[in-house]
Amino acid sequence: MTYDLNRLIKWCVGVTGIFILSEVIYGIHSGMLYQFFSQVEDGTLSGADQDFRAVEIDFWGVIVGVGSTVAVLVAFIVNGIWVYRASVNAKDLDPDPNRISPAMAVIWYAVPFANLVMPFKSMKQTYNSSLHPSADLNSKVPGYFGWWWAAWVISTTLVNVSTQIFIRDDGLEALQMASLIDMIATPISIMAAVLFIKIMKTVTELQANNAGNANAMAEVFE
Repeated sequence: MTYDLNRLIKWCVGVTGIFILSEVIYGIHSGMLYQFFSQVEDGTLSGADQDFRAVEIDFWGVIVGVGSTVAVLVAFIVNGIWVYRASVNAKDLDPDPNRISPAMAVIWYAVPFANLVMPFKSMKQTYNSSLHPSADLNSKVPGYFGWWWAAWVISTTLVNVSTQIFIRDDGLEALQMASLIDMIATPISIMAAVLFIKIMKTVTELQANNAGNANAMAEVFE
């Protein structure tokens, strides 16, 4: 196979772990926002206390927002490298012309609407080709693949909805709802990240075993 993923997977687990931590912090901040809007709405917080609290939340919001954005970008880049290399290895193991190309396996994540289906299909193909012997590209995969993809789609959809609500800024009640949506999205996003780590580890192990089998076979015929 072209790539040894054993070293890269450690980086993937690390950056995805940082992403999970950033999601926890983001969820806590969303809870603070929800509480703030609730207190303003019911009159518990007003005047100077309201202004001070608003400035405080805005300050932490900038820090959390920047940190979360950086964590997402780094995780996307490092994990994207893994997706590409794992797909290249899968192609080496099973050069089926009908498979999604390694480049598109990464690019599909950024294509609207297609990213609801194609990345899952690509990961499914990579897993099936990494089995020994390789399975059909469209064979069934373990159930946690489906849970990973469902969690990823739901969480990203919820975040997109809450972002649009914040941008429109239709009033206190709408902002409160957006904060609540973010609070709901956080544990789902964390679930997706944890399951993705499991998938990466599984595929990495399968491909390492295939490489070991190939080396052993080569020694036999030397």
